[in-house]
Amino acid sequence: MTRFHTRAALAATLSVLPLCSCGFDPVAVPLPGSSISGETYPLHLEFADVLNLPPGAKLIADGVEVGKLTGVTVTDVTRRESGIGRGFVVADVAVKCDVRLPSDIKIELRQTTPLGDVYIAVTTPPRTSAPALTAGATVPMTQTTRAPQIEDTMAGLATSLGSGMVTDLQDTVRQLNASLPENPRETARIFGVIGTDLSDVAADLGSLDALIDGLDSTVTTTVDLLPTLQPMLTDDGITHLVDTTEAVIGVLYIFANLGPVAHAAVWLGPMLAASNDLVKATVPMLFGNRPLDLDSRSNMSDLVNLIQNKIIPFVQQGRNVNVTAVAAGGPEAVGSAEQTSRVIDSLRMIGVVR
Repeated sequence: MTRFHTRAALAATLSVLPLCSCGFDPVAVPLPGSSISGETYPLHLEFADVLNLPPGAKLIADGVEVGKLTGVTVTDVTRRESGIGRGFVVADVAVKCDVRLPSDIKIELRQTTPLGDVYIAVTTPPRTSAPALTAGATVPMTQTTRAPQIEDTMAGLATSLGSGMVTDLQDTVRQLNASLPENPRETARIFGVIGTDLSDVAADLGSLDALIDGLDSTVTTTVDLLPTLQPMLTDDGITHLVDTTEAVIGVLYIFANLGPVAHAAVWLGPMLAASNDLVKATVPMLFGNRPLDLDSRSNMSDLVNLIQNKIIPFVQQGRNVNVTAVAAGGPEAVGSAEQTSRVIDSLRMIGVVR
C-alpha cells in the first residue's frame, strides 16, 4: 500500500513539471556575481535602438560598475506627446543609492572586446555643476548614443573590399599618375603654382566673398524670375529661343559681309556730309504725313524757307554763277517773296505740289 502511494505521488510530480517549465525563462535567472548589492533607485534611458544589448547588462560609470539593466520597453511614437518623429527604446536601469549621477551625463552602448557583450557606459563631464538625477528620472535620447559595433565595422569593411573598391582606387591612382608629367620637377612646379594660387585666394578672401555674394544675388534674381523663365524653358520656348539666336547670328553675318561694301563707299562720305543741310530741309517735307502738301503748315514753311533762304541766295551769290542783277518786265523789280510765290504757283501748275 505504501509503494502504491509513492508511485502515485511520483507520477503527479512528473505531470506537473512540464506545466511549470512552460513559463520558465532562463534569461530571468541571474548569473552569479551579476546582481547589485544594496539598495538601488531606477532610471530610464532613451535609445534609438538597443540591438545586441543583453538582459542584465552592466551600467558602468567612469570605469566603475554602478548598476545594471532591469528591462527594455519599446515606445510607440504615437503614444508620446513630445513627437520625436520615430519610435525609440526605453532601457530601465537600477543604480546604487550611494551613486549620484548628474543630469548632463552622456550614455553610450559599448563593448569591452570585439566579440564581448554590450554594456551601458556613463560618462560624466568634468567639473559639472548640473543637479543630480532623482529616482525615476529620464535621460533623453539627445544624451544617448551607440558606439559603432565591431561586427558592423567588419561587415562594412568586407563589403567595401568585396565590391571592388581597392581595384577602383588603384585605377584612380594609375589615371592620376598617367595625367601628371613624367618629370618630377614639372609635377612639383605644377603643384607649386596651385599652392601659390590657393595662397593668393586665402590672402584675398574679400574678393571671394564678393564673388559668392554676386552668385547669391544672381541665384536670388533667377528664383524671382522663375514665372518669366518657365515659359522659355518649355519645348515651344526653347524652339523660339533657338530660332531667335539663329536670326541674330544671321544679322551679324550680314554686317560682316557689308565690310567690303563700306570700304568701297568711303568716297560717299564727303558728299553725304555736304548734302546734310539739303536732307534736313527736304526729308520732313517729302516723308511727312502728307508729302508735298503745301496746305500743311510745316511743309509750306519748309518749302518757303528752302526757296527763299537757300535757292535764291545761292543763285544770287553762288560761287560758280556771277549774277549781278535779275530784272523782270515792268517798272518795278520783283521781291524775294513774290518770286517765291511765283515758283510755288508754277510747281502747282505742273502738278509737282498741291
